[in-house]
Amino acid sequence: MKDGVAWGAIGKSKFVGLRFRDPVFRTPRELSMSYFESYYNDAAEKTLRAISRPIDLSRRDGKDWERAEEDVWDLSDWIGLHPVRPLLTPAQARKLRRVEPVAFTQGLLPGLTHPPKERIGS
Repeated sequence: MKDGVAWGAIGKSKFVGLRFRDPVFRTPRELSMSYFESYYNDAAEKTLRAISRPIDLSRRDGKDWERAEEDVWDLSDWIGLHPVRPLLTPAQARKLRRVEPVAFTQGLLPGLTHPPKERIGS
């Protein structure tokens, strides 16, 4: 860790593995990779491919986005304007296995579960 700085994250998701992370990671990349296995779509494909540099959300303070009851798409759009860099090479991405059905189902919070749409080799 550089100068004792540790990275963590806050998050809210229907996927158990995509919620918060304690600030114990040495780099933003290391923090990002802690989400890798839990970041997947409805077809059970692992989809985490890139990250941006850390984004200073204090620049959006005053808009009360942290407590907003309605959608905050403007914040999402603003975050989407930041450039990203890949976490995987194309060769690594092609070799990824799908999420196993039991892990897929267990990753969703109760009441929000549904099976993967399709499975290769099933």
